[in-house]
Amino acid sequence: MDKPKRKRLAKACDGCHKSKRRCDGTDPCSNCYFASKPCTYTDSSGRPVPPPRQPDTQQTQQYQFPQPAQSYPSPSGRKRSHSEAAPETLDPLMTRELTNLFFTHCHPAMTIIHKPTFTSSLSHNQIPPYLLHAVSAVAAPHSKQTSLKTTPQRHAGRRFADAAISLMFDSGGRLTASATVQTAQALCLLYFYEVVDQKGYMSDTTRKDKSHSGWITGERFRTLTLQLIQALNVHTPEHPLLTPTPSQSYVSESLERECVRRIFWIIYFVDCIRGVYYGWEGGGMTRSSPSGKGLSIGGGVMGFSEAELRLRLPADETSFELGVVHQSLPEYLYLPAVRTHYASEMGHLTRIATLYQKIEAAMDTLQDPQTRDILMECQKFLDEWASALPTHLHFTNQCLTVQKSMFETSSNFGAWCYACIHVLHASCALALLVATQRFAEQDHQPFEVPDFSFITDRIYAVMEMLGCRAKYSPIQGSVIWPLIKYLNLTDDQQVLDWLDAYEELTGVRLDRLIRDRWGTPDVCSTLGLVRRQGPSGSTTYSTPKPDRHTNPDIDPTLLPLTERNNSAELPIPMYASSSHPAAPQSPSHSHSNYLPSLKSSGLLEWSNTPSTSTSPLTAPLERRPFSGADTARSMPVGMPWLANESR
Repeated sequence: MDKPKRKRLAKACDGCHKSKRRCDGTDPCSNCYFASKPCTYTDSSGRPVPPPRQPDTQQTQQYQFPQPAQSYPSPSGRKRSHSEAAPETLDPLMTRELTNLFFTHCHPAMTIIHKPTFTSSLSHNQIPPYLLHAVSAVAAPHSKQTSLKTTPQRHAGRRFADAAISLMFDSGGRLTASATVQTAQALCLLYFYEVVDQKGYMSDTTRKDKSHSGWITGERFRTLTLQLIQALNVHTPEHPLLTPTPSQSYVSESLERECVRRIFWIIYFVDCIRGVYYGWEGGGMTRSSPSGKGLSIGGGVMGFSEAELRLRLPADETSFELGVVHQSLPEYLYLPAVRTHYASEMGHLTRIATLYQKIEAAMDTLQDPQTRDILMECQKFLDEWASALPTHLHFTNQCLTVQKSMFETSSNFGAWCYACIHVLHASCALALLVATQRFAEQDHQPFEVPDFSFITDRIYAVMEMLGCRAKYSPIQGSVIWPLIKYLNLTDDQQVLDWLDAYEELTGVRLDRLIRDRWGTPDVCSTLGLVRRQGPSGSTTYSTPKPDRHTNPDIDPTLLPLTERNNSAELPIPMYASSSHPAAPQSPSHSHSNYLPSLKSSGLLEWSNTPSTSTSPLTAPLERRPFSGADTARSMPVGMPWLANESR
């Protein structure tokens, strides 16, 4: 039986009438409810009148966030009584310290909040207390205050997180905070805090333990955040600006929409990285059509649908901080990157993280016949992405110097993106090199390992750029991952220090995680590394490191930043090692600012006939002293970027 047609309302609320939107006639109507705006009904004389319809229970329920089977547990393990006092207001001194620590150290969480707006609102006491507590929870582990000392330090924000939760949820664990951007930001920050606060729930397992309270709580905040930004119309297309001078309300609205988009994309980025570490069923991307020019998102990525991933990427950091997002050029994941000076740093980070996740997912299925095609496509997209990097994001001495100076300020998220971009780029290149070797083994082809120190040098250069503050950043995980998984540098003291710092920061022991998932890496013995004895007697490998100070063949521009002269105009090589002498430069590649293509070099192409120009896989582990001439003779055909280039 057909449902009766809905009668036309005699009266829309004032907000819907003014904006010419369909109104459901309730108080509040759904449009005003989701926009967190007052909903009023007045007659032609401006006098208040009752709403034409009463909210129906079934309709109201569809706007409520789904609740878990059990309510959110309070810190004391019991439900919070309505008679209990609300959390105390933060001390002004503590507020000042923690908010500044948040915008200095808390990457990537800081990007979801517009700092100038937040600072201005804070000075006028207009920040919701639950958001202030959520910011404090994330920032507290970075404080040196004695009152915030805990063991481990990542638990220091627990009391602030509990305070935020008690303000946002009722005694039954139901979200009661208004559906606003500030609520979405607070939920997102609580998600970030919970996934690292729960002791050890991710450190000893190869998969996420979905029964652990840390997983349940963190995922609930993640789900609520995504549902709330959907309610805030994150995927609704924006209307272009039609006037040369935008109103202040338009500028404020564009900044709010940018913050909502950033919440979506930062959750997506974190999901990509977590997918690399723990795997994600169905997390790999589907193949794109041959005619596609942008990154393929057909079929979705990491559980996000293709439609969701068509959302506009975040604006560049300059436009965001200066409040001119409405003037920036829109960028999208599925379209080629724009080639302007104001290209989005977070947009490029999202692209390379998507590729990184896809490559790592493919590394788990190297026996699959389609994996080679997938990795070939990844290499193609990697080359296209690298060629589209704007000048200020190139990996050169001058860019490193500029980004390092910006990282020392509180306006440093762009510099953090720069560092993370190039770590993930190097990780992609190393994974593709390992995949190439594995495919050669499957085909019983000899494989001469090229000098891949250009990859590790980039990783170490980034860590040197970050300096002592690297230990406060989750970027350490992306640095450690390839060094442990593919190079097995488990007894290198520097790597061990990074492992300890990352465990203190996040509660995750990456070497244990890698061993539990894949066992002890065995690829090192065929990557041209030197066998050496670890402190416990175990055999590990590392790249040979000649004395860079006494070797007359070493170009000083290849030394680490702390050992170079003031030759900042010279680009850092993408392939040469700081511990190896320079090879003759190839004029045709003298301006390359990105890692060389493994596909164009022939590393991702094989023939059925074994090559006689390469050494067998049973070559000795000990490499001969490096020289440019030796490299030129030993490189596979089609690899001039390794044999003939230098900076």
